[in-house]
Amino acid sequence: MSIGDFSIPSEFWQSLPFVVTIVVVAGGVGRAAAPAADGVPFERSR
Repeated sequence: MSIGDFSIPSEFWQSLPFVVTIVVVAGGVGRAAAPAADGVPFERSR
C-alpha cells in the first residue's frame, strides 16, 4: 500500500494487530485492582 510517494511495507500491516494489543494491555496495567484478600492466609470454615 502506498500513500502518495510513500510506500508502507506489508510487514507493518501484518504486525499492526500485535502492536495494538500491546498498547491496550499496557494501558490497563495501572487500572487493575488487587484482590481484597491479597496476603491473607486461607482458613477453611467448618
